Amino acid sequence: MTSITRSKSREPTDKTDIIYETVAELLDKIDKRPIRLVGISLSNLTETPNLQLSMFDTAKNPEEDKLSDVMMKLQLRYGRDIVKSASVLRAEKRIREDAREDN
Repeated sequence: MTSITRSKSREPTDKTDIIYETVAELLDKIDKRPIRLVGISLSNLTETPNLQLSMFDTAKNPEEDKLSDVMMKLQLRYGRDIVKSASVLRAEKRIREDAREDN
């Protein structure tokens, strides 16, 4: 077996879709071959209330935050597959297409 290590630094986030997209980008850059195990680690995490907010930060979208919270609550209550973001659906489609090509 061969271990492959990749990493990427980004701005701090509590958005699962950004974390997911980052992981997908890293996986897209490795050779297409069978993989036995994928491990993901996150570091330098903080709880959102402890972040220093900028009075000039206009990038935050409160509607997006509400949507993420509602999606998380639905997934916790009814299961992960009850609702998915477009980025997750695109990644799942890409995985299915790659699997078909391998067969």
